Amino acid sequence: MAGRIRGVLVTMALILLLAPVTITGELGPVDNRLNLTCSDEQTCQLSNLMIGIDSISKQENGASPFSPEIIRLEFLMSPPQEGHALIPEILETLVIELEIEEDPGTYLRPDLNIILALGPSTNEWTIQGQSENPMTEAEDYRLEDESLDLSNGRLLSPGDLVQITLTFEIDRPVTWKLELKGNSYVDIPVQWNLIPSQVDVDEPSSMSEPVNIEIGENVNGALIEADIDCFTFSAGERAEELRIHIEWSPMPAEIAVPVPQPQLTTTQGVRQPAPSVQTTERGDIIESTLRWKLSERANLRICIEGEEGRFGIYSWIAEEILSGSGANEASDFELDANWPTGTGWVGTPEEIVGSQGSGGIVSLGLILFSLLPTRWIFLRPAAFSWSKKIGLPIALIFILLSASVAPTLLATSNLPDSEERGLDDLIDKRLDAIVTSIENGDPDFSNGFFATVPGERFRLRLHVDGIHPTGDGRYQIQTEELKDIDIDQAIFDAMRTSGLDQGEQVLFVLQAGRLLSLDLLMLEASLVVKELPIGDVIHIDWTMIESAGQGSVNDRAWMTRPATVDSNNWARFTTRLIPEMISISYCDCGLDAVDVSIRTNLLHTAEITPDIEGIRGASDPTPMMLIFTTLGYGTLLVLLSVTWYSEKAARKVAENYV
Repeated sequence: MAGRIRGVLVTMALILLLAPVTITGELGPVDNRLNLTCSDEQTCQLSNLMIGIDSISKQENGASPFSPEIIRLEFLMSPPQEGHALIPEILETLVIELEIEEDPGTYLRPDLNIILALGPSTNEWTIQGQSENPMTEAEDYRLEDESLDLSNGRLLSPGDLVQITLTFEIDRPVTWKLELKGNSYVDIPVQWNLIPSQVDVDEPSSMSEPVNIEIGENVNGALIEADIDCFTFSAGERAEELRIHIEWSPMPAEIAVPVPQPQLTTTQGVRQPAPSVQTTERGDIIESTLRWKLSERANLRICIEGEEGRFGIYSWIAEEILSGSGANEASDFELDANWPTGTGWVGTPEEIVGSQGSGGIVSLGLILFSLLPTRWIFLRPAAFSWSKKIGLPIALIFILLSASVAPTLLATSNLPDSEERGLDDLIDKRLDAIVTSIENGDPDFSNGFFATVPGERFRLRLHVDGIHPTGDGRYQIQTEELKDIDIDQAIFDAMRTSGLDQGEQVLFVLQAGRLLSLDLLMLEASLVVKELPIGDVIHIDWTMIESAGQGSVNDRAWMTRPATVDSNNWARFTTRLIPEMISISYCDCGLDAVDVSIRTNLLHTAEITPDIEGIRGASDPTPMMLIFTTLGYGTLLVLLSVTWYSEKAARKVAENYV
């Protein structure tokens, strides 16, 4: 009996060993490691599994310094990407265990060129080797925390190319070996992916074949491109209103369906009155609460319509309510959409200090101090004809010029520049860009800082309201323009003239609330300077360049940055400045209302705030004042000396004469 059992077990083991292994290749939050694998010396690929042979190797005998050989190895992900995935900003780890043996126990380490293709993102690195001195032990080639190029998009689509290409050069006979099966791999920390077949759990649910549900039942589903999902149910006889709460899962803006409004009808097609709607974006989750006053209760049908080339994953539940209950009536909606001044500040805001003054007291002192010597010279007999007629006027002119430098520079600084904009103009530009991005289906069009593009000059004029120390020897500038900005008024003014349809308007309000809040946060946080500005007006002049940006699954922000800030310092700053949570709520319930709530990042401190050049007040008058003061008082000193010595000489002559 025991022998029979052992025989069965051996047979089953042989079957498992001989059965073909299903090769998988997919990038997602779970499967974010791709192994370099080969089934034989000629057939290699990228796979989530550690399968195939342990290594591939080859002896190269024909290479020489005069005729080097280039070895090229390609690993294509197979099968190809099935779903959509969001390419991260950073490559976590890439390890290539490559041994190149010249003699037994003697290893070479040439430069290794690596090309990683991830759909629209092509990245190339060269890891420097050590070609001069042979090594006694082989070392792997390793990359960690490397930036990925997202300039051509961040979305990996089904069927996109995912490939690693390795290239190295040898100039002498060697034997090379590439270790596989978990020793050579790449970790790509994908945070989001979408495989339509796995999320479209509501099918069949069409207009002709709706799914029958019960009130209070939680319903999950997905809109896959031009899909229409329909559900039927009946409300109770006592129900006077129906409330539906629908939650949309995170979805990149590039493929997200605009927030659709479900249509409620009877199964015979009789449309119910338009609902009141409250839409809230909390982080990457979008929630809508719709409320209908029911004219019909039996045989109701609700349909959600998708759009070609776009997707949405949802969960919803319907509730019966009495008229007047609930939390999305206009009277219950909190109207709080003013910018919370100080959200981006660091340091101690209560320790207010003033900007450097215009030098008015100094200017007055220069004039008053010159009156005494001028009067003395004027009342004395002139030793030379030029001393009073020419010398004294020239000295006074220089002193007056020195006294007028500071007020003149301050007045000039306060004058508006034709190329500078006010903050209201920048807000209008930002909102117009969001409208254009929605119309064109291009979310990255509006995701630069205040919708700037690389190469554009960002010029802004702000009035200083106060200054406080940041705690590290610098100063945080507080401005009048960033006080209590009425965000919802700006958003709805832009929406009314936008020409967007109803679904697009909801998307516009959510995007505008988020991007505008982030831009105001960045502007406020960037107003940190090393020295106290002069005067009550500051001027910002930045040349913007491309940046990877910060953001979420839904979309990115701050995709441009000032050219004077190093990319690493900027990334360190923005990753700690981005709020832990932004909540934007929109109520389409009889009034235009937006609620904005920001939970700041505790890691945002003065230490991580970079020095951003291009923030200045009025020009420093000290150098010019010193020049004119030196000339003016120097001339007075010469006149004093000449007059005193001439008067002394005249007195001596008079004494000798007597």
